[in-house]
Amino acid sequence: MLARLSCVALVVAQAAEFEVASVRVHQTPLHTIAGYKSSGPRVTLEGYNVGLLVMEAYHLKGQWQMSLVDFPGRNEHLDVYYDIVAQASDGAGHSRDEFRAMLRGLLAERFKLAVHREMKQMPVYALTVGARRPRFKESVGEGECSVNVGVVTGGQSYAFSRCGIDRVVEMMGGGLVDRPVVDQTGLTGQYDLRFVTALPNMRRAEELTDISPFAAMQDLGLKLQATTAPMEIVVVERFERPSAN
Repeated sequence: MLARLSCVALVVAQAAEFEVASVRVHQTPLHTIAGYKSSGPRVTLEGYNVGLLVMEAYHLKGQWQMSLVDFPGRNEHLDVYYDIVAQASDGAGHSRDEFRAMLRGLLAERFKLAVHREMKQMPVYALTVGARRPRFKESVGEGECSVNVGVVTGGQSYAFSRCGIDRVVEMMGGGLVDRPVVDQTGLTGQYDLRFVTALPNMRRAEELTDISPFAAMQDLGLKLQATTAPMEIVVVERFERPSAN
């Protein structure tokens, strides 16, 4: 059941905007999907359809966080990919989040994008503390959270340094499991921890050495439990072919 929060397009105040922006339909064959790169005031997005553009602009955690209503031409839009090359008006370098704010303005102006946010009850995994105490310690010293991902025997290694549990939740819900993940651990500190898991496309039922995300969390003294929870989603109400460059 959906609880509607707003019926208007989301508008975010921006310190800068794109001074110039080239928007072109990606020419086949499609070798690159969701290719992102930036340098100084310039950003390039290659191979983005409407769904990928909305996910980038609103920094969504997965397809589950977006819904497209049945607006005219919806299905046709999903099959069209675009290349965007844009430059900030202030000539300065920007973070990806700052470029996302500019992209929201570009989508509203050139693609007539209109969205709203809703809360939707959906299947999730709740990350909780298991029967035994967590098998990791709080970080010592100061510094920014860092996550190192590497390939190891049996899957991939995820090493977190000086990170909150929210980063583990974000990583899990970003593709390691088949549902969004919500934090119900009650752990509020910064931690050093590491786990190894096999990605879904690497996991084979006959391989007993494969480490599932559920087993990886259990090894840390945590637990993933299937449940439901209200989650915020972005609903796309309108999206049109972009205006000419």
